[in-house]
Amino acid sequence: MKKIIILPALLFSFTFFSCSTDDTNMPSQEETNYNQKSITVRNVNNDKDFAGDLYTQMLDDYKKTYGAGTTLDAIVSNVNILVQNNTDFTGINDNYTGISSTDVTWVINNSGSATNILSGTVLPENVKLKITSLLSTLDAVCTSDYASVNTAIKNFETGVINDNTLTATERGKVLAVASIARYMNYEASGSGIDRSRWWQDRRTGLYGAVKGVEQNISTAIVLSSVITISEDK
Repeated sequence: MKKIIILPALLFSFTFFSCSTDDTNMPSQEETNYNQKSITVRNVNNDKDFAGDLYTQMLDDYKKTYGAGTTLDAIVSNVNILVQNNTDFTGINDNYTGISSTDVTWVINNSGSATNILSGTVLPENVKLKITSLLSTLDAVCTSDYASVNTAIKNFETGVINDNTLTATERGKVLAVASIARYMNYEASGSGIDRSRWWQDRRTGLYGAVKGVEQNISTAIVLSSVITISEDK
């Protein structure tokens, strides 16, 4: 799996660049801050952290391979190709069978409220309640800075990890969605999206993760990635 590791030497180089007055071939301040945030985005206590990591991998791989998104059918086809060639993704091995444009369209058409999305799933009630709590948390902190949102999500995850009323399967589904939300905050910050609207721009993508996780974590990753790409095109 792709590791996000910042070595001391690299940290020094980031500091040097941000203080220099010569901006030739240097990362912008926005890019530098994005790289520094990668130190804190991971949650080693969440064993489903890979879900969010793979979400960002899909966005990065798509841009490198295909550029901007085009039609929805093309995006779905391209992402399905990408994930099958990604050993981190195939290593999840949870019977991923692919998604269709119809799956994506259903999420987009029902994204007017979280209730529409959750009522359209067969997720256990315990999972629905936890995801509702996560969405409420994001609503409450959505205009805060990157670090505050990151901390709020990690605190939510700690509560889920320590909740003994959840089965292991239920806990895993909630933690996968939370991981994707956390990496969305990270990715949106690095993309330069205004903090006042990052959650507005990524909410439907997270709804894709919610709908997808009723099947498995792989589907949650793909649905959220496809929706993000389609809405950013």
